[in-house]
Amino acid sequence: MKSLYFEISLALRYMLAQRKQKFVSITTILSFLGIAIGVATLITVLSVMNGFRSELFNRILGVNGHMEVFEVNAQKKSYQKLGKEIERAEGVLFAIPTIKRQGLVIGKHKSFGVLVKGADGKGLAKLPLIHDNIIEGDFQNFLDNKGILVGLGIANSLFVKAGDELSLLFPEGDSTPFGVLPQLVKFKVAGIFQAGIAQIDNSLVYLPLEKAHEIFDTNSTVSSIEVTTKNADKVGQYNENIKSQVSAAVHISDWRQSEVSLFNALQIERNVMFLILSLIIVIAVLNIVSGMTMLVKEKRTEIAILRTMGLQKSSVLRMFLISGCMIGALGTITGLGLGLFLCENIEIIRQLLSNLFQAELFPADVYFLNAMVAEVNVVETVFIVVVSFFLTVLATLIPSMEASRLHPAKQLRYN
Repeated sequence: MKSLYFEISLALRYMLAQRKQKFVSITTILSFLGIAIGVATLITVLSVMNGFRSELFNRILGVNGHMEVFEVNAQKKSYQKLGKEIERAEGVLFAIPTIKRQGLVIGKHKSFGVLVKGADGKGLAKLPLIHDNIIEGDFQNFLDNKGILVGLGIANSLFVKAGDELSLLFPEGDSTPFGVLPQLVKFKVAGIFQAGIAQIDNSLVYLPLEKAHEIFDTNSTVSSIEVTTKNADKVGQYNENIKSQVSAAVHISDWRQSEVSLFNALQIERNVMFLILSLIIVIAVLNIVSGMTMLVKEKRTEIAILRTMGLQKSSVLRMFLISGCMIGALGTITGLGLGLFLCENIEIIRQLLSNLFQAELFPADVYFLNAMVAEVNVVETVFIVVVSFFLTVLATLIPSMEASRLHPAKQLRYN
């Protein structure tokens, strides 16, 4: 115990620079800061990317469903029976029959393309991302077939509010001797929703299903049935459950086909960012190697004297290992605390920086989401902390072994 106390006290003494070794102290500080910043940056960036993927995943699939079921030989109103059969399948939460069409929304000063979804009001009420985010108007009006639901981006672009009229132009119309004429229909805005993802808020319009049947003359059939499951990662298993449950011939497409390119791109970007940012820790570790090597060089005479007084090689080795490990441990713990603090307050920090520099950081039209979200993964965080400390110990080991191998007699002879 006394030996360990002596080794720790010497390690602390060597870490604190004397007048002649201030450069060693500066290197120690830079190593500490490098590890702290590297760990904090890694934790923050990976957590933000985790949060970004999770939010994007939940919001896109929260509106579009985890899978779509297409009836091969659809009959009049056969989707009602099919929807009930799908909901009885294991793993399925609910199923919403939908009719999808492209349309042109027309305002007083501008017009642009939108996706129009005809959906049953009772089914749409099961979507929290839409039902619970009506920021203006009343969802009950949609249930009563008294109007449409539009995204906040559409409402802002056309300067419309709940209760206003909105015109939609559809390619499907009446057949005439001159061809098929587009169909222009006026609707009342029953409500305005904010799903929190720009891609949806700027381009999605919900139309009551019965009204969609009437406008598009679908013979009471639907485009597809959107299915939300208990776990989006198990859609392959639920796919088989649905096929075994339904009586009609169906084709099923899930998010792995429709959104796979987007989520694969996010995963690749995340891995690349991890590799790039890991270099910060590597550079800090190299600073520790150089700093400890210089410290050993400066303290050779003192080490030789201590060896002649009976200090063991193992004690010298432990002394310098403790010194390097203290730098690594303090840097890693500081980086961990800083990283968790940044993750907890990432949106506040983004807003402060946006106001300070008068620039839009994380614009919604580019990154889809309206706010930054950080999701800390415990396993990843522990991995970063362990690897950071392990690299520090590894970097300290070489100069520590060099110090323990010093020959006292030769060193004192030359000094």
